[in-house]
Amino acid sequence: MGKVIKNFFIVFILLINVMVIGRVILSTDKSAFKDLTLTKDIALEYEKDGSVQILTHKVEGGLSEEGLFCAYSMYYIPGAREFQITIRYNKSAYKFTETDTDRDFDFRLYDPETEQYFDAKPVDETKHLMYTFKKYVFSEAELDTDRSFNIVMSLDGGVLDEQVVHY
Repeated sequence: MGKVIKNFFIVFILLINVMVIGRVILSTDKSAFKDLTLTKDIALEYEKDGSVQILTHKVEGGLSEEGLFCAYSMYYIPGAREFQITIRYNKSAYKFTETDTDRDFDFRLYDPETEQYFDAKPVDETKHLMYTFKKYVFSEAELDTDRSFNIVMSLDGGVLDEQVVHY
């Protein structure tokens, strides 16, 4: 009987370890929409000049301030006045914000120096287990590359969370 209990605990501990390692691997997955999305504005810029300048960005920290989303794969195309970003959030964000799961969060780019918001247009979406991945394009975005910007998550105009982006 003692061997059965001992083996049960060993299997139980191994199962817990596998679950924890699996969760860590899933939480670091940022493979969806990591490449630049070709848009009409980028194509027009290329036709006009024969080349396109693409700037990438760094994100401060892995998660937003409240931990509701993660921003990555950021590109700024100055000639096309376009900013692209991929947002990943967990289904649990709906629980923490007491929001129905059939409603979409809004994501905007915010320039704290000029207090200007840039609205986003979602161009692609996929879901993988508990995560939703969305690729957003901000058009008409003229950004100063010497400053930081915020990605703002909101619902009905109320700010829920934000994450700092800088060059």
